[in-house]
Amino acid sequence: MTNLVQTTQPLYSTIGTDPDFQELVTLFVQEMPERIQKILDCLNQGDLENLHRLCHQLKGSAGGYGFPPISEAAAQVVDALRNHSPEEEIWQTVNDLLQLCRRAKSGGPAEKNPAKK
Repeated sequence: MTNLVQTTQPLYSTIGTDPDFQELVTLFVQEMPERIQKILDCLNQGDLENLHRLCHQLKGSAGGYGFPPISEAAAQVVDALRNHSPEEEIWQTVNDLLQLCRRAKSGGPAEKNPAKK
């Protein structure tokens, strides 16, 4: 399995600075703590059916909101669940996913060389 979590740097949406999508991306990021908690609750309760559903939804929505690494990590959880992987592997894939989710930020990185007026 590829380790998608290699840094603690903020993870910005690929569309986070697009004026047409900023508000939607901000809302997606604001709702992330609730999503994380729901995933953790399912994992801790052994509710694999709802864990699968939540991660499948996150796979699609994260990709749509410009967070491909989160989408890929959610797909790994879905695959682990679908393949009836060992519990340890499921926990690890969920942990990797949640680490990425916690890094999600709205907006974009500060410009390094802002244009002079």
